[in-house]
Amino acid sequence: MKVNFTAPSEFEVFLEPPSITVAPVKYSLSQNDFVTPPIPTKGKKVAKIPPAPYLIIGFDTEFQTSAQNYTHQEMIAGKVKNTILSYQFHAIYSGNTSSCWQGIACPSEEVIDDRITEKRLSLGEFISFAIAEGVRQGRIDKCPLRIYLVGHFTRADIPAFSDFQDMRFFLSNLRNTFSSTDIYMPVKITFPEEEEDSSEITLAVTLRDTMLLTPATSKSLSSIGDLLGKNKVILDADPEKEQFYKENMRVLRDENWELFKQYAITDAEICAVYAQTIIEENERLTQITKIPTTLTSIGVDLLWKHWEKSPETIPLKVLGKESVSEQVFDKKRGYYIKQTREIYKELVHLHVPLATECYHGGRNEQYWFGPGYAGEWHDYDLSSAYPTAMSLLGLPDWDNPIITNDIQQYQAETFGFLMANFTFPDDIRYPSIPVRTDNGLIFPRSGSAFFCAPELALARSLGAEITIKHGVIFPTDNSVHPFGDFVKDCIQKRKAQSKGSLKELFWKEITNSTYGKTAQGLMEKRVYDMRERNDQNAMKALPPSKITNPFYAAMITSMVRAVLGEIMNNIPKHRMVFSCTTDGFLTDASESDITAAQDGELCRIFSNSRAKISGDPKILEEKHKVAQPLGWRTRGQATLKPFTPTTGEKPPSLLLAKGGIRAPRSHDTDELQNKFITKLFFDRSPDSIVVYEYFSSVRDIVTHDVDLVGLTITKRLNMEFDWKRRPSNVGYSKEYSHLAFATKPWETVAEFQQIREFWQEFTKTSPLCLKNTDHYKMFFQHVLTLSSLSASERKYLRKRDTAISRLRQSLTRARRHNCAGLSKTNTDLQFSDLLKSCGIPCSVKDVENARPKNPFIPNNVPATPEVVECLNSLKKHIGSLVIEEFLPLESREPLLPPYDPSKFDSADIFLKRLN
Repeated sequence: MKVNFTAPSEFEVFLEPPSITVAPVKYSLSQNDFVTPPIPTKGKKVAKIPPAPYLIIGFDTEFQTSAQNYTHQEMIAGKVKNTILSYQFHAIYSGNTSSCWQGIACPSEEVIDDRITEKRLSLGEFISFAIAEGVRQGRIDKCPLRIYLVGHFTRADIPAFSDFQDMRFFLSNLRNTFSSTDIYMPVKITFPEEEEDSSEITLAVTLRDTMLLTPATSKSLSSIGDLLGKNKVILDADPEKEQFYKENMRVLRDENWELFKQYAITDAEICAVYAQTIIEENERLTQITKIPTTLTSIGVDLLWKHWEKSPETIPLKVLGKESVSEQVFDKKRGYYIKQTREIYKELVHLHVPLATECYHGGRNEQYWFGPGYAGEWHDYDLSSAYPTAMSLLGLPDWDNPIITNDIQQYQAETFGFLMANFTFPDDIRYPSIPVRTDNGLIFPRSGSAFFCAPELALARSLGAEITIKHGVIFPTDNSVHPFGDFVKDCIQKRKAQSKGSLKELFWKEITNSTYGKTAQGLMEKRVYDMRERNDQNAMKALPPSKITNPFYAAMITSMVRAVLGEIMNNIPKHRMVFSCTTDGFLTDASESDITAAQDGELCRIFSNSRAKISGDPKILEEKHKVAQPLGWRTRGQATLKPFTPTTGEKPPSLLLAKGGIRAPRSHDTDELQNKFITKLFFDRSPDSIVVYEYFSSVRDIVTHDVDLVGLTITKRLNMEFDWKRRPSNVGYSKEYSHLAFATKPWETVAEFQQIREFWQEFTKTSPLCLKNTDHYKMFFQHVLTLSSLSASERKYLRKRDTAISRLRQSLTRARRHNCAGLSKTNTDLQFSDLLKSCGIPCSVKDVENARPKNPFIPNNVPATPEVVECLNSLKKHIGSLVIEEFLPLESREPLLPPYDPSKFDSADIFLKRLN
């Protein structure tokens, strides 16, 4: 679709609110205010606009929302437009960085049906206003044709332009905000009073969002301002009044225009200055004059240039690729053209599917459900986990892969990928081989999986039996570390900066984020394609980056999981690992326990890598410390009791991972959010709902033509266990009146899948939360019953009763057919009364239903405690009864353990600490 953005050469804007001023200010532009456009190339193809000079326009809007939150239905109806109060900018001309200027404009207003409606500026009008103001102030002689329009969280401000719906054809949805990725917005300015042959120019406007260019710890605009030494304007010394003005900017604009203007323009200034800082840093590092789309893209460019410095690390050589030429038909030209592509080498290509299968994400498991016991809990992370693992990789010999099932050839640092069967010993608490499921990674005691050499080495050290079914090794030159030297260089540059400075955080982000680009596009991740709005399924796959490589991605993540698994398995048995999240874990292990736990082969390898790249061999960093944790599912932990520091010691931060639950926006501190989450957990019921507050997404804004507004949606609360581990020791916290249990690994993935199926079916027909022992016993009975039946038999049982129903049926059939020591020596009424006296509900009709055509099926009654008790009671009345004929032949461990505190053994030391 062809879209032209036009910008006026003559126009009027209000430099103050229409309620203050009586007339707008007139502006005009001439072609002499712009640099001469480049000459078109042969064939009248538009000439490429040079990267410099350029103009940065930092921009922002202030708006008033008519409601705190809207419903989804209101959004769909298109009733969620904000009132735009102002458009402001801060411009910086690259030809002279001291040449900067700023301005603010207010839309004209009119009252329609008692509602104030503003006339929004178009993109072209805003761009013309910013340029004309620079000309008027004498800050610029010739405006360049390349313009960077830079905002912070552009999802909030871009929809404020009247032609936003046309802009979407030139923008991309990048991390749920708006940015230019592969094309600029052509803004055309015509000059009707000038000569015909040169009466227009076209500006190339590229949108950037500073949120995509900031370190992870400094995402807010105020944080960026602090880093730049440009603090955001305080609206009032009273925090409550400050918040009131932020939520009611129209009041501030009407009461104090000068303060409003200062506040608004400062936000635009921070964006422009930060963008200029990024351009200068990127140009210094890569010799490329541009604002990159994201900070991670700078890291990729730097890594690429680092590889190009040495013939040993030519990028294609590092990535196992080669360049090929091919003839491709060009529809526009109508003939074939020569095109160059980079593809994997033939022998590498053969093993890409295996490496992709071996690539898994982080290890995420909850090892304890409910309130933990009081103690000293430490939350540890692996120090620079992924950069350190990257640094270990040598240069693969892509041309000489070795296909082998010889387990001896796979060592901890071998660049190897395999599919294998495995079985861990019974006493291993944290098996280390990941198995992919529809519900994330599971770490069972046995199974079949795709994984890499580091996890194989750890599994063998833990005593696992491994049978490789297929594997490949690429020999490596360990004198060359394609990532190691780059990471080391980044860390040295980071250390050279002042702690907490912009450049220090910049290098930290570059170091930590580059790994993600090696895995980009390996697992299908689809994002909303805003350029295809009319398509109901307007989603597209996230493309690979130019350094995507499944072999590297698989090895890096494998090493991190293996080091983590080695430490956790070395923690003493009387200590608990509460949870594990990606590259860290929470434990009550003592300092000496943790030191001893790091004495393993993989830890030594990781420590040596840390020493080489950073000069510090330390493996673990403590992130949090709490006195008592609460856990419910993967990535779901909170703090019940914070840790009390010693005198003069800084209080440690709270442990809080909300597991996908969003606290209300008014809960803007960790303390408030933690209190909200813990209350939700203990007060929950099957009918509990939670109201989620969120902002309209890119898809919402484009599809429904709405602004960024607060929305609410009601969802059913789910804070139940996710069953990635098998409950092992079930207890009860008297202090919190809540169920709690430790866990152990599943034997197989099939068990995990079965328990999830049982739980979903059970809660569908009998909704409950695992809060007390009665709830657990109910589910235990359900699981024990269903796990002993075939699929068809389970279907029958769900429609009736529990295991006692199945026992009654088997007893009456056995009596009918003279089986299992039973016979018709009494009347149907007498037999039904006897069963009732033994705790088995039975009527004469139930006895009569056991007809000759219904055979007795032995070993078909679940061995629940109630069933066994009833059979033993009946045995006292009928001595010939053969109890074994009714119970299953298998004596396998049930999927769930019974709740029986009288049978606690020494392994329950953890649960005993609860009380």
